[in-house]
Amino acid sequence: MTHDDSGVQPWIERAASLVQYRDEADSFITRASANLPTDPEDAEAVCLLWTEADGLDRKVSAYFTAMNDALLDGRGRLDVTRGADVSRGSEERDSLVYQCTWAFQWDEVRDISLVLAIEPRSKHFNARVAAAGAEAVALSVPIDDARLEDALAIAYYRAATGSTGG
Repeated sequence: MTHDDSGVQPWIERAASLVQYRDEADSFITRASANLPTDPEDAEAVCLLWTEADGLDRKVSAYFTAMNDALLDGRGRLDVTRGADVSRGSEERDSLVYQCTWAFQWDEVRDISLVLAIEPRSKHFNARVAAAGAEAVALSVPIDDARLEDALAIAYYRAATGSTGG
């Protein structure tokens, strides 16, 4: 069994986090239902997403901070949001997804985003990194550090040069 510094097993912390997010997830789904085809049963998927995003937040923020310091002379700004949207599925049908987005912008016109999403019925995660207007780089979940670094480097190149990656 693996324990973190507090002596609590990670899966126990995850279980507690899922339960702690339930009321907030219910409220979020209610608000989203005004514009999207949500279902109260989506709460479990939203809790899973937010718990996964919590685990990524420190890592993703550190990568964007490093990029900001080393490449952009501190000009960048990171914004983290939670949302829901209708996404075109692989079978050409639209489906609801819940997502967490880390959006990093600089020079007012250049940006890179990392989007972590979950489809509430299948509870399937997907993730992607992209520069605005450029092809996204898909990531598998859980997100591997080396793959994330590669995706961020490609997205930075595309944002800095105006390449679409096509």
